[in-house]
Amino acid sequence: MRVVVLGICLAVLHFPAFGQVQPYHVFEFDVAAGFFEEDDQTISTRMLGRHFVTGDIQIQECRHHDDWASGFRFRVESEDEDERVFVGVLCDPDTGEQLITVDHFRGGVESDERVSSRAEELNPIVNQMMPMRVSCYQGRLEISVNGVEIGKNLDFVPGEFFIFGFGAKGTARFYELAGATS
Repeated sequence: MRVVVLGICLAVLHFPAFGQVQPYHVFEFDVAAGFFEEDDQTISTRMLGRHFVTGDIQIQECRHHDDWASGFRFRVESEDEDERVFVGVLCDPDTGEQLITVDHFRGGVESDERVSSRAEELNPIVNQMMPMRVSCYQGRLEISVNGVEIGKNLDFVPGEFFIFGFGAKGTARFYELAGATS
């Protein structure tokens, strides 16, 4: 019986729609290939104050570009704006396959000096809603999407967090957890 109750609790926590919870923020993006659209509502306050956000993500369409990927990402910048790390979901416009990724860059906003990069395959294909959680706590940035987790130890103090869609159409929804405060 305890296993069943625990399973239901976890399902409600990981799949907010099952718990009839309304999102506190919805970011819908529809961005041409080769471009990005940053959300006008910063999530910095939630990430820096609470250290995590939870919700779900759905990439409905990936758009092909020769130089750019497609998808949805979180970007964390260092306080001095010299380093940044991206975590999120990339999608392949030809196959519909999706990856969860983490990429670390140095040298300011305009620099392409990649320090490290890592990716893991996600089972879902385009147009599937997937639960997600992003956390930044005690120097570690992690993202979990549909049960696949990837992370990176940060060697800088986070200054700001942003979310954006690029070369894709999709929706990211963010939920309050019971007992959590802004």
